Amino acid sequence: MRDEYTFVPNVYVDEHLAELSGAETKVLLAIIRRTFGEQKDSDEISIEQLQQMTGLARNSVRSGLRGLLERGLIAQTKSAEGIRPTSYKCVIPRD
Repeated sequence: MRDEYTFVPNVYVDEHLAELSGAETKVLLAIIRRTFGEQKDSDEISIEQLQQMTGLARNSVRSGLRGLLERGLIAQTKSAEGIRPTSYKCVIPRD
């Protein structure tokens, strides 16, 4: 049976939610779902998959990713061949 909940670390809500754009919030939630929600540290997620999950246009997904990377809330690992989707993981900020 598939789990019915995805846990979101409080730090994302308590310390970062107010400063995130709509695109950043949607993309972050999609990455959280694909990682924490599936009990994974990271996952290969294509731009197209993020578009489908968030309902955002390609440019908005890219903008959301860029903002999250700049804020240090996610990390990415691009495939060496450039064929496979980029792998994303959430970075839980520590004070």
